[in-house]
Amino acid sequence: MPLELPNWNALLRLKEPRWWRLPDSCVERPIAELRNLAASLPDGIDSADNDLIEEVRIKLRVAARSGQTFEQATETFARREWRLILLYTLDLGQDAAISWLPPLDDAVAQSILGDDPMAWHSARRRDVTQLFFTQFGHERFTALPLVAAMLRKAWKKASAGVFDEAALKWAQNAIILFAKDGPVRLADMWLAPESVNELADRYYIHENGGFRKHLLQAVLLRRLRKLAFGGEDEALFSILEKDKKSPAGEGRLLGSWATEIILKRVMGKSGASWSDSWRRCLVSFGCDPRLPDPAERSRWWAWATEAEKRVAIQALMERDFSKFIEFLGASLSDENDRDKFHKRKNFLLNDLLGSRRVEDVQLLVFEESHRKLDHEMRQAPSVTEMIGKINSCPLSLIILKCTGNVSIVEGTHNFGIRCYLGNSNALIERIWKRPRTCDSNQLHFGREDQPDCFYQSHQGDWISGFYYKLNTRLDRAWRRIS
Repeated sequence: MPLELPNWNALLRLKEPRWWRLPDSCVERPIAELRNLAASLPDGIDSADNDLIEEVRIKLRVAARSGQTFEQATETFARREWRLILLYTLDLGQDAAISWLPPLDDAVAQSILGDDPMAWHSARRRDVTQLFFTQFGHERFTALPLVAAMLRKAWKKASAGVFDEAALKWAQNAIILFAKDGPVRLADMWLAPESVNELADRYYIHENGGFRKHLLQAVLLRRLRKLAFGGEDEALFSILEKDKKSPAGEGRLLGSWATEIILKRVMGKSGASWSDSWRRCLVSFGCDPRLPDPAERSRWWAWATEAEKRVAIQALMERDFSKFIEFLGASLSDENDRDKFHKRKNFLLNDLLGSRRVEDVQLLVFEESHRKLDHEMRQAPSVTEMIGKINSCPLSLIILKCTGNVSIVEGTHNFGIRCYLGNSNALIERIWKRPRTCDSNQLHFGREDQPDCFYQSHQGDWISGFYYKLNTRLDRAWRRIS
């Protein structure tokens, strides 16, 4: 009996697939969440929404002129809370709105957001999050701590019910993100070599807002704190110097924060010495604390105690003084002068500067020598250009304010010296006002027979006589090192 083959056509005839369809109840909620998310974004505002917001603007402008309160002007609006949240998100940072839009203080925030953030629906959470990220750090957003606390509560409640990545990230990291120092907390999550924008994108921080801007500053300052002691990071230093005038929280500028970090790191290491690059940072990130303008000093150094400012001034003074001494040494050619210079250098740098006897330095640099200084030295507050010669000599003067009310005036190329005790010399007091230029014809220091001048000499080796005369006047003798 022949073998019957199977009917392959029948076996291979496939049934048409049945299309599987999700029940409507499974997709309605995600679709609604997406719709709410799109509506909360700045570019999701359509013309009808713009009309609603413009209506609020007009009403508040009228209220500002008539003396009507914020509550009275806004109480009758439909969808009042949504409109006002969006209005503050868009307009709080606009200069044109200052005259009619009240600051977002605690009273206004509670008027808009209520007292129970746990009752917010998902769209409200997103709207307030957008407001927080956009206006973070703005001086008119004084309710920031209150709004941050509300967001922490609101996202804590939502943590078990969110489905998209942004909401999940915000809910899981609410304690980090929604705080007065949120950018600083988030900066600790930065992972080299990612950019700040990549970090912000990881946490779904809205672009072009205050939070992202402050995050950049926080990451820069964190990098500065983590930099090897005395080390240099050219890219980091360049950004900090370029953006030093940017507001960076607590009424301070970015450069002020960076200067504080540098100074306190040095002070925190007992006996540590300054690197040249960190000395430069004290000025390039802010200003020289010796500047005569008190307003400019306060702008950058208001945070510092007197002891901290003295440490900074000492560091800059040592830099300027040492550089000028090296400049003088390179300019000498006579071998006899070189020997005298070596003794004087030891006296100035070791006996005085090294023993912390020098409180301040002012360098009156002869105009020809002034032109040979580098740009940084010419701009230093400790350097004054002196026009004209002194007794027909092209010399410069080193003015030292020392402990015990001792002032020393030394000629650079004739190795002369005059020393004063007390604060009665008016000419020296004028010099501490740090003029940019001075006329040599006006420099008439007192003679030894005057009460405040206890010693003068035009000999190259005057160090022994200086100590003898000085120690007859002081209760605590100065010890000679060199």
